[in-house]
Amino acid sequence: RQAAGESIFVLGWLDGAVVARAELKLAGCAAESVQTCFPGVPEINGLDVVDSVQGKGIGTAVIRRLARLAVDRGFDRIGLGVEPTNDGARRLYERLGFVGSLGYEDRYVVRARTGAELAFADSCVFLTVACAHLLR
Repeated sequence: RQAAGESIFVLGWLDGAVVARAELKLAGCAAESVQTCFPGVPEINGLDVVDSVQGKGIGTAVIRRLARLAVDRGFDRIGLGVEPTNDGARRLYERLGFVGSLGYEDRYVVRARTGAELAFADSCVFLTVACAHLLR
């Protein structure tokens, strides 16, 4: 997707090791309800920080980097989906200024090593923030 210009992938490093990753989907969240309410808002997708380094500011740094990349491409807001039960992530996002209450189903397909495609749907809440807020 990055080679096609649809996404930007970012890695977080600590002491020479990759400890975080995330994708900025430039077309935004694929869910129709999110597209309707937040047209033109790119989505942070798949933010993951290794458990042993959570709470050290790496997730925050990755999010701020993605906000800078969004601004450089002409966007003024970014968003992301979070599962209502993911309290740690939600606290981080709210501390950074993300707000929202739009519930939606995050649907995705994973290809197993056998080649089989497995479909999933997670209940999520879509949150947004002004990039300028993250970059001050």
